[in-house]
Amino acid sequence: SYDDRNDEYNITLADRKTLGDELIVNGNLEAEAPYLTGGLGGWFMSSGPHWFRDSVNKNLYSDAQPHSRVGQYLPSPVTVGKSYEISWTVGKPVSGELEGRLWVTLHDDNANYKTISASGTTTVGTYTKIVTVDSSWVPWQWPVGDLPNSINFHNKTHAGSGYFNGTIDNISVREIMSDPITVSFKEDVR
Repeated sequence: SYDDRNDEYNITLADRKTLGDELIVNGNLEAEAPYLTGGLGGWFMSSGPHWFRDSVNKNLYSDAQPHSRVGQYLPSPVTVGKSYEISWTVGKPVSGELEGRLWVTLHDDNANYKTISASGTTTVGTYTKIVTVDSSWVPWQWPVGDLPNSINFHNKTHAGSGYFNGTIDNISVREIMSDPITVSFKEDVR
């Protein structure tokens, strides 16, 4: 395309980003194994059991207990300078109305973390976030372990509502290997 402000042409060399391998094990929750009880299938809980697998709908659901967490350690280091595309789907609870906040955190190889979910009450839908690891991430300060190289989903309350009581599914973490590159050039036509 021509940029008349700068009197130059811009060409995008790649039309989309390139993603690395999927880092989440069983992110679609298809496995029938009891993976919430010790890491089988990649998932772990902070205390519990407060997260459960719905074998019919193939998702994880919460019993809305305060501050319970489900997460997964990632197979490769989450290091400064790397970028990730992270996505998950939030569904309606098993019964009643959706309440609370699903707090999602990504933890680097030094046990620092970044919140990647929005603040406020969580709504039904699919969320996709692009996160770049940098030195501004803060140390994990709670006494439940430092959780290096992991993604975590926490039950929280918001604005007087109950704790998060919905479902999660289609969880994905993939490193961004390359972004589209745009080059500019000027052509002197005389």
